[in-house]
Amino acid sequence: YRVLERLNLDVHSPFFQRIKTTTTKGLDTVLIQDTSVLKMIENSFENGALAKFGDSYSDIHKFLSNYWEAVQQQYGYAWDMKPRESRLTHGVGIVSLGYIMDAISYKLSDRWSTPPTSIFLKELALLGNDIAWTEGTWKFSNKMMLPWNELQNTARHIELVTNFLIRRYRI
Repeated sequence: YRVLERLNLDVHSPFFQRIKTTTTKGLDTVLIQDTSVLKMIENSFENGALAKFGDSYSDIHKFLSNYWEAVQQQYGYAWDMKPRESRLTHGVGIVSLGYIMDAISYKLSDRWSTPPTSIFLKELALLGNDIAWTEGTWKFSNKMMLPWNELQNTARHIELVTNFLIRRYRI
């Protein structure tokens, strides 16, 4: 929770006062559930990009800030919307993009321990801008399509979105 709080209270963080916690309750800028950010962080600690940092909170903070700053730049239109208007700020988007963060980190690990925002941005650009964060349809396969706003914060939907994004990233 220390990592989450630091992201939420650091004026330079893309999560600054955007995560719903007891310290930010009532602010107009709060859009993202703390449980979604915590799940993303915990997943990455278990066997992803953050595992390499151990207890180095400053390195973890820098890594997460760089990555999510790139997400904010790449998908700014969806980053500034409420979860009911954007699946990017919804749990399904935060957790799925956490897995993409791990994939990008693994790809770049021979060059950087903490890639700069500009490098993360180049990697995120490989996903494209036509992702159905705020409108349209998620086309997971020829037989599996869902309107953007039907995605929920469930294990099944997180897996669908993660696999969709991973396929785009690796193509």
